[in-house]
Amino acid sequence: MKKVKGLCTGFLAASLICGATITHAGLTGSVNDFLFKKTAEKALASYTDNTVVKTIELLRQNVEQLNTAAQQFAKTKSQKDMEAVGDALKGSFAQFNKSRIFRYGPSAHYDFDKQLATWPFDKVYVDYLTGQMEAGKMEMSVADMRIRNSSNRGLHTVKYLIYENDGTLRDPSRLSDAKLAYLTAVTGVMLEEAIDYESSWKGTSNMSASDQEILKKAGKRIHTSYAREFKNPGEEYSRYFSISVALQELIGEASAVLEDMVALVEELPKYGDSENIRYWDSITPFNDIINQLKGVENAYMGGIEGHRGASYADLVEKRDEQLAKRIVISLAHAKKRAEVAKKMNGQPLEKREKAAKLLLAEVEKLTTMLMAATPLVAADKATDPFAAYGSDM
Repeated sequence: MKKVKGLCTGFLAASLICGATITHAGLTGSVNDFLFKKTAEKALASYTDNTVVKTIELLRQNVEQLNTAAQQFAKTKSQKDMEAVGDALKGSFAQFNKSRIFRYGPSAHYDFDKQLATWPFDKVYVDYLTGQMEAGKMEMSVADMRIRNSSNRGLHTVKYLIYENDGTLRDPSRLSDAKLAYLTAVTGVMLEEAIDYESSWKGTSNMSASDQEILKKAGKRIHTSYAREFKNPGEEYSRYFSISVALQELIGEASAVLEDMVALVEELPKYGDSENIRYWDSITPFNDIINQLKGVENAYMGGIEGHRGASYADLVEKRDEQLAKRIVISLAHAKKRAEVAKKMNGQPLEKREKAAKLLLAEVEKLTTMLMAATPLVAADKATDPFAAYGSDM
């Protein structure tokens, strides 16, 4: 009997220990899931406020400077003021390229990227319109430009108006009053579009009174805050079913920028050779690539430089610390390779090709690692990856 009691006591003790261990493991898993989810929520908030919104704010500021510079140049026709237009255009191109990482949501719904920088723009029709203006058969104001197709305006149109084919600024004295009027009309409408873009993420009611007046005068729609939706997936007012869906949008667009970059990098050795048709038209294509890489970095690191919080990088680190480190290193290497490729421009073809190949290899490696990291984060059960399908599998 004592032996039986001893066996029962031993079994009970083992059961209690085993149960406690299982319970502890379950609690640990639940706590880890909770902490991962909280980090993911903070990462979405930081990405939205510190990457998307701040990038659009800077883009709007640069376009505003471009419009102001264009108006001043139209008055003076001086070389100094034309150079100011060129500088503002470069700044606008830089921020636009950094914004390519969020061509979803408002950008996709309302074509803000096309409104600001349609490529290819309709060069033939731009020449026709300015010709009609020079002949005194029509005028062009901001209101007139507003109702025209976006292929008649944008950053590439501004470049065409003020730059020669060899990348140097045109002689100010050779620009007619009609072309100057066209220039100011283009930049004026671009400013309206940039403010509207900002409004789409912030919400029209959260814009300043002066901005709201500009939008009303331009006949722009009233926006609710897309930022609020993106930061609060799963809420009834958000079109995002779960954190996972928003995270997939975030990293999917960043990866798409890298995939699109491949064709651009392959064309780099040809840049500057007039007999070769370039894949894209830009003031400095190397800067376009560098700024697109900076945009990807901002998306991954949770904000523009100086304004970074919780990030997608933090989430990757929680699931694979080594992969997280390798991605950060690859981002730095890719930017460095792009800078080297820029320095090689004008050098013998062999050197240009080598620099482009090294950059291409780094971009492809970075893309592969981001793709590897995606399921670690977006498919983690803490982010509700199956919520869109009505399941918490």
